[in-house]
Amino acid sequence: MSLQIAHFNSRDIPIKSVTVYTDRAEISRIFTVPIKSGFTEVRIDNLAGAINRDSVRVDGTGLNATIHEVRFETKPVKPEDLDSPRIRELVAQQKELQVTIDDARSLKNIYEAQIEALNKALGTLGQNAVGNKDGNFLAFNNDSVESLHNFFNFQQQQTIDLKAKIRIQTEIIDEKTREVERIQNEINQLRSNFRENNIVTVQLENTGDEDTNVEVELSYHVFNANWAPSYDIRVKSAENNHTLKLVYYGNIRQHTGEDWTDVDIVLSTATPGLGEVLPTLGTTNVQFFEPQVIQPMMFRHNKAAVFGSADVASAAGNAAPRMQRKQMEVQQDSTISTTFIIPIKKTIPSDDSEHKVIITTEQLDALLSYHVVPKKNTNVFLFANVINNSNYPLLAGAAVVYVNNSMVATNNINAVFPGEKFKCSLGVDKAVKVTYKPTNNYQTQSGILSKTNSTSNEQRIIVKNTKLNEAVLLTVHEPIPKATDEQIKVKLLSPEVKEATNNEEDKASLKAAKVGAVLDDLHNLEWTSLIAANKESELLVKWAVEYPPNKKLQYVETNER
Repeated sequence: MSLQIAHFNSRDIPIKSVTVYTDRAEISRIFTVPIKSGFTEVRIDNLAGAINRDSVRVDGTGLNATIHEVRFETKPVKPEDLDSPRIRELVAQQKELQVTIDDARSLKNIYEAQIEALNKALGTLGQNAVGNKDGNFLAFNNDSVESLHNFFNFQQQQTIDLKAKIRIQTEIIDEKTREVERIQNEINQLRSNFRENNIVTVQLENTGDEDTNVEVELSYHVFNANWAPSYDIRVKSAENNHTLKLVYYGNIRQHTGEDWTDVDIVLSTATPGLGEVLPTLGTTNVQFFEPQVIQPMMFRHNKAAVFGSADVASAAGNAAPRMQRKQMEVQQDSTISTTFIIPIKKTIPSDDSEHKVIITTEQLDALLSYHVVPKKNTNVFLFANVINNSNYPLLAGAAVVYVNNSMVATNNINAVFPGEKFKCSLGVDKAVKVTYKPTNNYQTQSGILSKTNSTSNEQRIIVKNTKLNEAVLLTVHEPIPKATDEQIKVKLLSPEVKEATNNEEDKASLKAAKVGAVLDDLHNLEWTSLIAANKESELLVKWAVEYPPNKKLQYVETNER
C-alpha cells in the first residue's frame, strides 16, 4: 500500500481564531484533507517564522482516521521563495517607484545638459566679442547689441526655467527614494520572520476501506504578539446627577509575519504552560562539608519531541468521531486566568502597529467627590468613586477621562475585580476655588516652676463654589503635627473631630463622605463640608504644640503608607 502525500501552504489555510496573550498568540487553522484507505502524509509549509516549535498541536475529526505522528522541521530557503502576498505587493510597489525615480533622473540629466549647452553658447559668444583665434572680432552696432541683449535674456530665462525643473525632479527623486527605503524596511521586517521554511508533517491513517475526509485543526503559538488593556472613562455631569460610562479596550500589536484576516479574537491574561509540571521536593539534609573531586559534566541529546493534542471526548449525536491518538500531550489548564471574547471578527495586520478592539462598554455606579490639599496645591480635584458592577475584571492599564465630552485627564487604573470599588481622578474642577490664607503663628511660655513653651498655628481656608445650580461635597486635607516624643503634646483646637470609622462594608458600597472632620491614619485632618451653589465658606484649622523650653522643634513630613 503506497503512502499518499498531501501538500498545503499555510497561507492558503484560513485562520479560524487567534488567542492573544500578553507575550504571544495562539493561532488556530482548520482545513479538510481527503484521505484514501491506508496512510497519508500531510505537509504544511511556510508556517510563521515567529513560531514556538514546542507549541504545535494537531487535532481533527474523521471516520476511521487516526493521527500517528506529528513532526516539525525547518529548512533554509531564500527569503524571496517564501514571500507572502503582502511582500509581493510591496516588491511591485518598489518596482513602480524605481521606474518613476529613473524617469526623474533622466529628465534631470536632460535639463542639466541643456543648461550646459546654453553656457557653452554663452562662452562662444564671449570669445567672438574679444576676438577668436583667427583675429576676427564681433562688430558692435545697434543690431549686434540688440541680438546680444536678446540672447542674454533668453539664456537667463531658460536657465531659471531649467533649474526649476531640475529642483522638481530632485524632489521627486528624494521623495520616491525615501518611499523605496520605507518599503524595503517593511519587506526586511516581514522577511525576517521567514528566514527558514517551517514545516509541520502529519501522518494520518484511514483504517477503513473507503475514502474519507478529515477535518484537521492546526494550532501553534507565535511570538512578536501581545495585547494590553486601556480605558475611556466618560462622565456626564448634570445638576446633582452623574453618570459614568467605561469603555474597555484591548490594544493588540503583532508582527509575526502573518496577517490575521477576519478572525475570531480572544484576549487572555494567562501565561501558557506548554507542558509544565509541578516541581517536586526531595529531602534536604544538613551535613559536614567535605571537598569532592569535580566530575566532568555529561551531556546527551534528547530526541525530537512528538507533537499533538490530548484526547477530547467525542460529541454526542451524529457528530464525526474524534480521531484516536497514538501520542498524548499534556496541556496546562489555567483556571485563574481571564479571557475576553471579542464578539465581532477582526483583522489585525502584521505591521507592529497598535489595533484597538472594544472588549465591553459598561455603565457603572459612581459617586463624585471633591478633594483639595491647599497647603501644597489649591486646585480642587474631582474624583469618581466607582463600583465595578460588571462581570469583567478591570486589568491595570491607562485610562483617558472625559467629562461632558471634554478630555480632562489621563491616569492609570489598578486591577479591580467585579464588585470591588475603586477611585478614579477626573482632573481639576476650576469652578471650585480655594484660597489658602497666610498662616498665623503664636509663641507663648507658661508655668512658674516648670515652664512650658507653646506654639499655636492658625490657618484660614476660604472655599468658594461658583457653580450656579450644584452644591459640592468638598474634603479639605490639612496636615496636623504628630508627636514623636512623650514630651511633645499636640492639641487640635479647631475643628472638633470625630472618631474615624473603618467599616468593611464601605469597601463594596458607595457612600458619600459624612460632613465633619476626622483624623486619618497619618494624623492628617480630613474636613468635609457641603458648599452650596454660588456660596463661600471659611474653614479655620487651629492647633497648638507644647514642649520643654530647652528644646527646639522641627517639622518633618514622612510618608508612612
